[in-house]
Amino acid sequence: MAITQLTMLQNSQLTNELDFQSGKADKSLNRNTQLQEKIYNSQRDIDIHKEVENELAKRAKNLFNVYQERRSKTKELEKEYNDLQLIQNERVNEEKIKELEENIFVVEENVDKQSQELAKYKEYRDSLTHEHSGISNKKK
Repeated sequence: MAITQLTMLQNSQLTNELDFQSGKADKSLNRNTQLQEKIYNSQRDIDIHKEVENELAKRAKNLFNVYQERRSKTKELEKEYNDLQLIQNERVNEEKIKELEENIFVVEENVDKQSQELAKYKEYRDSLTHEHSGISNKKK
């Protein structure tokens, strides 16, 4: 009987040990499952971040290209604007020159009229001087 009790005691101890080991194994399996899920989620997050990073890199490159195109277009438009400003300034200058030429023409006409009037006054003065000298000569 002592052997039976000893066997039963050993069986009980082994059962307890197996229960304990089984609990530890279950905990390890649960922990392993949690860690597997964490690894899977982390890997998925890494893949998503890489995908987002690639998309952002593409967007940045596209935006830079758009920026370069618009910068180039802006320079072209600025050149066109400056050219138009020069043309407009030339037109304004031409108009001013035309206006000045017209003013010069009017002034020249006035000078001609004044010169003609002056010539008439000189003739009149000369005639008066001539008459006066004729009268003075007769008195002598």
